[in-house]
Amino acid sequence: MPLDQAAAISGTPPFHSCAGWNALAEPGPDGLNQIFHCALYFVPILIYYTRCRREELCGLMVDDVILDNGEIPYLHIEKNERRRIKIPQSQRNVPLHAEVLRLNLAAYVEAIKVLGYKLLFPDLYSPSSASPLGDRIRPRDGGRFGGSWDAASVRCATQELVTEEDRADLLGHGGHSETSERYCEPHEIATLYGFVQKLQSFRWKQLS
Repeated sequence: MPLDQAAAISGTPPFHSCAGWNALAEPGPDGLNQIFHCALYFVPILIYYTRCRREELCGLMVDDVILDNGEIPYLHIEKNERRRIKIPQSQRNVPLHAEVLRLNLAAYVEAIKVLGYKLLFPDLYSPSSASPLGDRIRPRDGGRFGGSWDAASVRCATQELVTEEDRADLLGHGGHSETSERYCEPHEIATLYGFVQKLQSFRWKQLS
């Protein structure tokens, strides 16, 4: 996602101010700074800073966000009860950029855990639908959320990473590497974190 595209997305209601929980795509009244903790806010930001696939992020479980294994929090991507992964090599660990942490993802994770949810974005779940969770935030597919998502749906190739092998490690693109363990060695995450830091930084609006 190019920087200008991210800037355009950040100016839309889910990231600026919403009319209400059931009107996330509608701007709120002047002076209202109402931003909701939900998939539509966090998933585009995570796409920008992890380059993960939409469905990988929408299907994350609370326990897939590792906050207690070394100094660098990360996502563990693997098949779970809510979604599959594209290929075996897609099982991997992806460090979280400092901007994602500034936007209070860790606090969100802890709050969702306290509420007893297993799914990281429970607002995507519907007992009456078997469609992929990622499809529920695309209005063209009948999802409940509004207009900013189409701009965020294109995950660009990560040219900033140095080598093809580096990209494979971070993005899960083929290769012959072994599948990643949920609790890996902290130095492995530190190496990947160096790749993530090469992504062009963009400052999103802080959650209120």
